[in-house]
Amino acid sequence: MKRQHLLLAFMCLGFMFLAGCARYAVTDPASGNNYYTEDIDNIGDGAIRFEDAKTGKEITLQSSEVKEIDKEEYDIAVHGTANP
Repeated sequence: MKRQHLLLAFMCLGFMFLAGCARYAVTDPASGNNYYTEDIDNIGDGAIRFEDAKTGKEITLQSSEVKEIDKEEYDIAVHGTANP
């Protein structure tokens, strides 16, 4: 029984780790501006808030298009290289 609980605990930690590694490209359809972030907060009524990885500024959008991207695409967009 202990082994099952330990296995379940490690699986939960693994899922939490993977969830924390998500990277997003966010587009503001009104302005066409693109942003990149690793964390998005849903603040209600379709609005989101996040920190733009390029500028460090907190951005709030009432309407947005969000796409999950891989690490390489994120690094190139934010740092200009695949391996910063």
